[in-house]
Amino acid sequence: MESILKKNTYSLLAIDLDGTLVNSDKVITPRTLKALEEVQQKGVQIVISTGRPVEGAMHIAEQLELTQRGGFLVSYNGALVHDCLTGEEIFSCPVPDRYIPFLLQRALENDCAFVVYQGDVVLTTDASSEYVQYSGRNNHLPVREARDFLKEAVPPFYKGLIVGEPSQMPSLRDRLTKEMHGGLDFCLSEPFFLECVAPGVSKMGGIEAVLRRTGTPIEQVIAMGDSDNDVSMIQRAGLGVAMGNAREKAKLAADVVTASNEEDGVADIIEKYLL
Repeated sequence: MESILKKNTYSLLAIDLDGTLVNSDKVITPRTLKALEEVQQKGVQIVISTGRPVEGAMHIAEQLELTQRGGFLVSYNGALVHDCLTGEEIFSCPVPDRYIPFLLQRALENDCAFVVYQGDVVLTTDASSEYVQYSGRNNHLPVREARDFLKEAVPPFYKGLIVGEPSQMPSLRDRLTKEMHGGLDFCLSEPFFLECVAPGVSKMGGIEAVLRRTGTPIEQVIAMGDSDNDVSMIQRAGLGVAMGNAREKAKLAADVVTASNEEDGVADIIEKYLL
């Protein structure tokens, strides 16, 4: 963990979405929105860092006016990074196409659904899955069940998503990690979502692309999250923050544990360290 700096010495705030910035209704509360507006007026840059696809997070970027004020969107757990002000793609690391049939096969063998995001559609093997439907609602995208998945899925694939019962996901993650020998990386973003990304892809990797772009030192970064896929940025940031509702792995990686996403934990941190 890095040493905690004095108030007003942080210049970049990287925030996870689900379980962190938005509450259970998937909205930013008025208090948190006000705090974000005030901190942007002070010149602090906002980075949304999420496992969601671009299309599933852009409405939040627009609500925060990142397309006008400046800011960045780290999507697909760090596999794709956009400068919201210019619309420029500043980093990209898709899953190699050859691995999609393998992931599809392993999902089906384990009675799981498989998902890739295709523009403004959630393409899946099983549209009836409650967890796949959750993904559609969460990303504000329609779900479409493929008749022939491999024919209908069109690269680039920034991540594959294996969707199944929470009880089986940790062991499936461990088996696939061993089987792939480093060819892909796997992490759980939700108990029922096994994220499959190119090796080395992480939220911290996406944030590093932003730091190269802006010239911001890592010591001036606050990173906030709640899940396993947030650990990389929580560990490396100048101030790593876990939400009160975070998984234990995220809390252990953090310098500070704040209130939950239902209790304006993001606003608490902004008010204490940035305003």
